[in-house]
Order: sequence, then C-alpha cells, then structure tokens
Amino acid sequence: MCFASAAEHYARFRPWYPDEFFALLTERFGLDGTQTAMDLGCGPGISALPLGPHVARLYAIDPEPGMLAAGARLAIERNITNIEWVNGDSTQITTLGLPPIDLCVMAKSFHWFDRPRVLADLDCLITPGGGIVIASAGPPGTTPLPAWAPVIAQVRTTYLGPVRRAGTGTYPEPEDRFTDTLWH
Repeated sequence: MCFASAAEHYARFRPWYPDEFFALLTERFGLDGTQTAMDLGCGPGISALPLGPHVARLYAIDPEPGMLAAGARLAIERNITNIEWVNGDSTQITTLGLPPIDLCVMAKSFHWFDRPRVLADLDCLITPGGGIVIASAGPPGTTPLPAWAPVIAQVRTTYLGPVRRAGTGTYPEPEDRFTDTLWH
C-alpha cells in the first residue's frame, strides 16, 4: 500500500483518540514512564503521540515514509522526544532489532496485517505482564456505519470504481472477525 499522499490528510483529518483512552491504557498497564511501547501501523502518530508521554520509549512503526515524516513533525511541534519513527511493516517486527515491548498498540491497523503471524511474532516480543491493544471498531461490515457513510461510498464508487481502493492498491476485506483471530 502506498499512502504517501494521504499522510498530511491523515494527520489533519483522521479522528484522534480521546484522552480517556490513554488514561485507561495507563491504568490497565500500569504505565509510569518506565515502559517500552510500540505503535504498529502508526500512520502519522495518532496513537503514538498521545501515548508517548506515558512511556520511556515508543517505537512508531509504519511502512510509509510520508506517514513517519508527518508523525515526526507533529512530535517536534509537541515537544515529544521519546518516539523513534521506524520504517517497517508488520512482517518485519522480529527483524527490526526491537527491545522487549511492554505494550503494543495497533490503532486502526490490525485489519491490514497477517493477523495470526503478527500475534505470533508479538508473542516473542511482549514482556511477561505486557499486552497488546487493538483500537478499532473492527473489520468493515462488522460495526454500524454512520448515517453519512453511504454518501462517501457513492462518491468513492463514482470516482474510483466499485472496488474499494487503498493507496495504490485495493482494500482486501478481512474474512474473519478480530475476535476469531485472537481466540485461536
């Protein structure tokens, strides 16, 4: 996938998570500024930037350099200095030389991955007592859509055709629900 031209649009228009989400992560995982975290499929840092102040080190990983550049720019603007922006993807997490990870967040990215493989790879990286957080409404078709969604679908279909596009490719609709993958 190539999302280079979308990076600044993601940074500006993609909804950010509420502060309560990060307060919940802090409470549930005992984040006290000493942990190491990873945001896998970080985009422009929509979850990495608010999570950064709660951990000692955060690895923000994405295959799109434009997304990483947008995130790094926002980090500078917000004076967040403990995030390492790593060019890579979900198939490389065991070869990136990462230290043990206390918390891995995948925010609206899990559906892009080979989910069983990513979970197996994370099992090798996550510390005892650490965890994985998937912040998503789930795969398309598994959650109610907002009232305006059909208008967006119609515009997208009119200008881009009936197959849903994603970057320079198409969007592969997941065939299983996240919970099915997680419980196997």
